Amino acid sequence: MSAILIIEDEHALASALAAACRRLGYGARLCASGARGLEEAAREKWAAILLDIGLPDVNGLTVLEQLLAHDRTR
Repeated sequence: MSAILIIEDEHALASALAAACRRLGYGARLCASGARGLEEAAREKWAAILLDIGLPDVNGLTVLEQLLAHDRTR
């Protein structure tokens, strides 16, 4: 089953997004910080990544830049 990575620090919103993903037939993995999200992103191939801009440890746009840089090296 394809899975979607959700990088979101608001628990209620992350849970709602995960439930929506599951209803659409995807698995979902939740991460509450940019650092944890980057670790998970590197571990496997994701169908999509839902990324919050305002994370507690790093700006989401910085996470996006790192995700794109990592993807180019694959």
